[in-house]
Amino acid sequence: MQDPRDPFDLERFVSAQAQTHERVFNELTAGKKKSHWMWYTFPQM
Repeated sequence: MQDPRDPFDLERFVSAQAQTHERVFNELTAGKKKSHWMWYTFPQM
């Protein structure tokens, strides 16, 4: 059943990205991207 508070099921993106947020922040802080997270952390609009 679809959650009426999230009619577009945007939570699926939050769930998918949650596992890589720490890695993303570490890479951004270090100033060097090493892994492949860009395409789903910052999806095309």
